[in-house]
Amino acid sequence: MKLRNKSRSVSGNTKNAFITTVVITGSNGEVVTGQGEVFFDTTILPERIESIVYDTSIVPNAVLKITPTDRASFLLDFSRPPLLDFRTQPSAPTPNNSNWFVIGETESWSTSLSTRLREFFAERATGVSWLHAAATYDGLLLVLGFPLAFWGAFRLGNLLTTGKSFPSAVSTGL
Repeated sequence: MKLRNKSRSVSGNTKNAFITTVVITGSNGEVVTGQGEVFFDTTILPERIESIVYDTSIVPNAVLKITPTDRASFLLDFSRPPLLDFRTQPSAPTPNNSNWFVIGETESWSTSLSTRLREFFAERATGVSWLHAAATYDGLLLVLGFPLAFWGAFRLGNLLTTGKSFPSAVSTGL
């Protein structure tokens, strides 16, 4: 009898071991962990989410002490760089650490999951991704920044010099 209960317990552990774990990190450093879709309906989620990690190997490692041969993990990075960041080059793309990895013993499993993830993110891509690409700042500066700066300087200079008699060097400078 004890042996039967023990085997039921092990099979219950095995059944519950192969689920996807979700780890959500908030902007205040708060970390919330859960499983399944019901987890997203909970009220304990951080108000501002910095990142979400989905992982299929955390629970098997914890419950069964094994690492699955077919596993996947992906990170969705929602962090925002500061508005004025002098540590990065303006022409560099907006930093984003979102990524995924798929490790599989069977090629068909890993290829199909990688393909499905690529399609999933491609279907949900926004039309403004160009805004975060490399050299966007440089292009906008050339097309909008410099012309607007010259126009504004011309207008401001006219306002300051209209009706006043300044020497020509000061008038030109203004």
